[in-house]
Amino acid sequence: MAVGSTSVFSSRAVALTFVLSLSWCIADQWTAGSVVNAFALPSPWTSKDIGSVAVAGSASESGGVFTVRGAGADIWGTADSFHFMSQPLSGNGEIVARVTSIQNTNAYAKAGVMIRGALTAGSAHVIMDVKPGGGVEFMSRNANGGTTVFVAGAAVSVPVWLRLKRDVTTVIGSWSVDGVTWTELGRTTITLPTLVYVGLPVTSHSTAVLNTVTFDNVSVIPEAANLPPIVAIDTPVPDATFAAPASIALVATASDSDGSITSVQFLANEVPLGTDTTSPFEWMWTGVTAGNYTLVAVATDSRNDRTRSTPVSINVTPAADVSPPAAPSVSMPSPGATALSTSVALNWEAAQYATQYDVALGTTDAPPVVSLNQTTTYYQPPAPLSYNTTYYWRVTAKNSGGSTPGPLWSFTTESAPPIDTPPPSTTLRRLRVMTWNGNGGRTAPNIADVAAQVSLIARSGAHVVVLQEVTIESGSDLPALYKSELESATGRAWQAVWAEEPRSIAAVPQGNLILSTLPLAASATIALDGAPFDPANIDAQRSAARIGVVVNGVTVTIAGTTLASNGESRKAQIAQLQNWMGSISGRRLVGGSFNMRPNDAGYPEMAAVFADVWPTLVTTPDAGITMAAFGTAPQPARVDGWWQERSGSGALATEVWIVKTERSNHHAVVAEIEVR
Repeated sequence: MAVGSTSVFSSRAVALTFVLSLSWCIADQWTAGSVVNAFALPSPWTSKDIGSVAVAGSASESGGVFTVRGAGADIWGTADSFHFMSQPLSGNGEIVARVTSIQNTNAYAKAGVMIRGALTAGSAHVIMDVKPGGGVEFMSRNANGGTTVFVAGAAVSVPVWLRLKRDVTTVIGSWSVDGVTWTELGRTTITLPTLVYVGLPVTSHSTAVLNTVTFDNVSVIPEAANLPPIVAIDTPVPDATFAAPASIALVATASDSDGSITSVQFLANEVPLGTDTTSPFEWMWTGVTAGNYTLVAVATDSRNDRTRSTPVSINVTPAADVSPPAAPSVSMPSPGATALSTSVALNWEAAQYATQYDVALGTTDAPPVVSLNQTTTYYQPPAPLSYNTTYYWRVTAKNSGGSTPGPLWSFTTESAPPIDTPPPSTTLRRLRVMTWNGNGGRTAPNIADVAAQVSLIARSGAHVVVLQEVTIESGSDLPALYKSELESATGRAWQAVWAEEPRSIAAVPQGNLILSTLPLAASATIALDGAPFDPANIDAQRSAARIGVVVNGVTVTIAGTTLASNGESRKAQIAQLQNWMGSISGRRLVGGSFNMRPNDAGYPEMAAVFADVWPTLVTTPDAGITMAAFGTAPQPARVDGWWQERSGSGALATEVWIVKTERSNHHAVVAEIEVR
């Protein structure tokens, strides 16, 4: 039988039609005829060759199984050569197919799923393919005429499910062995036209050879149309009235039924005020002048759709006449005070009707302004003052009605300390330090169990121990008792530095104690008061002690303190503590009972200067527990620990651990420090 054939290919046709011209022979007589055979592709699938091929490819479908035959040099480089069965897709969506078989025309033959910007050889595209010998590839050409790059691969063999999912400019490639459990292979960022072509590519890695590939479970799933977000302004209410200069809290509620809210922007008379990215969506609009305003909230969802809220109109009336404030009075330090610490904080009593203060400080009777428009009634100089120097300072109270300067005050700082002969250096592989709030280490009748505490301290092997809330009661001098008991337990000499707290009552003095088995190069104490004009606020009245020890030829300064439980008082104490420690250069450590967790007031301020040792070394989610019950809703928390230099220090912790103690509402924290 002699066969002649004619093939008709159309990139626009839904069906491929093959017309076969046949001749057959009966008793040496040849007769001509024709047979028509149609292989239909369901709409909207079409197929065509992409790039240069020597043998035309084809595609057909039967019973949900697609057979694609394709030649082509490769899908790689800056231009492709393959056969592509595809359909158009507008916007986001995904294509899924299972490759059930692929001929081994070449080790680099490919078949899989593709998203393509155009039906041209150099078009931008993303492909997930499998090769005859196994191995899934995720590749991308991010621009027309650009180079195709390999993104990721996996050792997976046919049959295998492949999926590409487009989400705006992100395309994610995944594979599965069962079509149920999917493994993401990679993702790429690519800018494609809104209308793309998705389908099944096949290349034999030869322009003259066809590779036959079968697919099933083929599906193209367009993403459902996005539902816009919903947004409404809750505060302020319509027609609300405010007096200038106003501070207006803006609050909006926003939701998205098929995604999430990424931001809410607030506008007044179409002028942007600010944007919040987390719920509740809020913005504080301050210094609002008189006038009528129309407020709008604009919500943006995860697919970048926006919705404007119903406008809310408000009115801000002109400010009423306001009298200037009273002059600031009652200062601390008191006028003419002498021998003050170079880390002194300036405090004054709030002036009647004052909303802000300017602070002037200097060494002449016309001191320069060092702080403008502050709302607090204390000022902490950012660096230590000079020794044996008289300073002048003045506070000016302000409000919208004017300003009133206070009296000119003065004080004199202490003389410079004598220069001592430095102690000998101690050579240590690691300096071990321990901090412990031992106030809870008591016997059942609530008596300090010094013997048990000293035993724990001695067993820790610490060279320096920082103790908080140490008391002197019933004639028993605990600082001296700790020192003598430690010397007896360890057989070594110990030095003690005691910092009594201002809040101590006469009957039971309390404070911070540093004990060191290393010779002291220096020592100092300071009173920390977060609310100097509220003597009844004993929580704000604390202290700190510090020592200097010489280890491996360098001086390490170690401080210990207890901070207030009230957030605002604690922040003021931290400012004073940091300023005090700022007068010491070199390697610094601060241990103590800080009464704050990472999200509490004062923690960010402390973390701006020092690094919290525990999360620096303990990278697991475990935050450590040093107190069994802490906060208004009692729960375990880490409120004790060590802080070190943020960077560049020659004294950094290499290990840290918590020592659980009996009959104590605080546990000890021990750290090993490498000093160099």
